[in-house]
Amino acid sequence: MILDVPGSGQVEQRHEITSVSPPFISFRNSYTFLADGAVITSDSIPRFRSREEVESILATQGYRVPDVREAPTARATSSCSSPNAPPEEPHSYTLTPR
Repeated sequence: MILDVPGSGQVEQRHEITSVSPPFISFRNSYTFLADGAVITSDSIPRFRSREEVESILATQGYRVPDVREAPTARATSSCSSPNAPPEEPHSYTLTPR
């Protein structure tokens, strides 16, 4: 994808998955500045916790998960759990991969 960045000109943006080894997925974002050929890369290795692991962590903090449903803004590989906090705690949301 070519982006037109004010003050920098055109920048080519690339995303590539470099490794899949659950629960980790490695990916690289590369940005090539077309005016001078300079390249900036960013490597990431996020960890995706299982539903059971997320529920266990929430339970140890006093939360309960009454249901898990599809996240309307996420891809089909994600789901959204809506834990109910104890009355004195604010309501929170956690995204968990399936």
